[in-house]
Amino acid sequence: MSMRALSWRHQVIERMVMIFNKVKEREDFDPFLYRMQQFKMMEIWNNKYDEAWERA
Repeated sequence: MSMRALSWRHQVIERMVMIFNKVKEREDFDPFLYRMQQFKMMEIWNNKYDEAWERA
């Protein structure tokens, strides 16, 4: 096999690994984002002003 063919294959494998790692990072971020959104929604929904408005 020529060096050019090996180099091309090496580049493809490197790109595949890079894409895999980026997808993995994004999946790790999603649970964090979900937790932050959950906290903020609880803060918004569980307040005295909102409860008073519902009773009005």
